Amino acid sequence: MNSKDFLADAPGRIVASSAYEIRILDGVRGTIPVPTPAFLPDSLPPRLDWPRVLGRITPELIDAERALARLEGRARGVLEPRILMGPFWRREARLSSLIEDTVTTPERLAVAEVNPEASESETREVFNYLAALRHGRESNLPICGRLIREMHAILLTGVRGEQDLPGKYRTEQNYIGSGALGVARARFVPPPPSEVERSMADFESFLNLTPRPLPELVIIPLAHYQFECIHPFRDGNGRLGRLLILLSLCRGEVLSQPWIYISDYLERNRDTYRDLLLRVSTHGDWEAWLRFMLIGFAESARSASESVERILALRDELRGRVTSPRSSALLLTMVDRLFERPVINVKQAMELLGVSHTAVRGHLKRLVDLGILEEIVGGGRQQYWLARSILDASDAPGQSQ
Repeated sequence: MNSKDFLADAPGRIVASSAYEIRILDGVRGTIPVPTPAFLPDSLPPRLDWPRVLGRITPELIDAERALARLEGRARGVLEPRILMGPFWRREARLSSLIEDTVTTPERLAVAEVNPEASESETREVFNYLAALRHGRESNLPICGRLIREMHAILLTGVRGEQDLPGKYRTEQNYIGSGALGVARARFVPPPPSEVERSMADFESFLNLTPRPLPELVIIPLAHYQFECIHPFRDGNGRLGRLLILLSLCRGEVLSQPWIYISDYLERNRDTYRDLLLRVSTHGDWEAWLRFMLIGFAESARSASESVERILALRDELRGRVTSPRSSALLLTMVDRLFERPVINVKQAMELLGVSHTAVRGHLKRLVDLGILEEIVGGGRQQYWLARSILDASDAPGQSQ
């Protein structure tokens, strides 16, 4: 990182730090401290002419607010909104992990929800994203250091990075760039570890300011930049930062549930996303960053609204297949459950329906005969049933993209 790239309008200052690198000296492999400049961001909110900035981004702000309000109205109007939550959360988890080059398929992720211990490493990482999101949604804590650390610990449980202090702020200097090239060639160097606790305390205070100093859809991008700039953990900062976007939309009462998958937009615009984050640090270009994120909120909301209609239409179709004078009402229960989790096994079906093993087998066979389920073999050679049409509808991109 070149300190000369940081202009007078940069929202912070360059400070001295050092990162440990592996070197071979006199034939002995060891680590040595390498001096480096690091960037320490100012506390939020940034010192800007906010009436002027808000005036310039008003069209994008209004568009995003309206698109999110329409999505919220449609999703909350569904009699069983929980049927939407599983499809939306799974897609967001998969796409957020894709930004970090962690790849899994929708089918593998759905199977991992039934049996996470039998899933491969990359699928387990995406499953952990889902688990961390659920934890954040169910917690009574505000978005604070404690909750953030709890979510981070869940994110790194049982996967690569588990050795990187899950749930604890980093105690070493990290940097964004190739480890092979070293800190001297880093794209960005976050604050020294001695500044992380204080920086995160300021971050928490900003997130919980009352009354709110700015519109919620402006506060959330500001906070996302700040979190990624601080990079408080050794690993998992990108995924956790995107999780906090969803959680903030709900805690800020923009949405009642994380109906959108913002990571789809960020993945499709990955280079712009990273460049604009860096440009805030080097140039203080908040306006371009805010405009980019507001456009992302609007696009994601419109795409999610299309997904709501597609999922509800499929639900009506599948319920229609199992509705007949001779069909058991339990089949309707199973269909709705499949929208929450599109993979099921015999044990789960018995718990859901409260019937015997033999009866469950009969219901599963009926759904297979109707083309709603197909039998698959998952990890550990276990037997599962998959609703592929639900999986496909849940993972299809909207026409707004």
